Amino acid sequence: MQKIVIDTNVWVYAFDKSNIYHTKAVEILQNEDFELFITPKQISEFIAVLSKKKY
Repeated sequence: MQKIVIDTNVWVYAFDKSNIYHTKAVEILQNEDFELFITPKQISEFIAVLSKKKY
């Protein structure tokens, strides 16, 4: 199993169903071959991006 820190953009793409990268981002997040991690900084970036997009 690979340990991977997922970039904020992947989380945003997975959340935004209208994004062209949505399907690929979801595939990455659901891949059981990966052990995924996120940092506190990424959480704040994710919230900031979603706030700007008014989600």
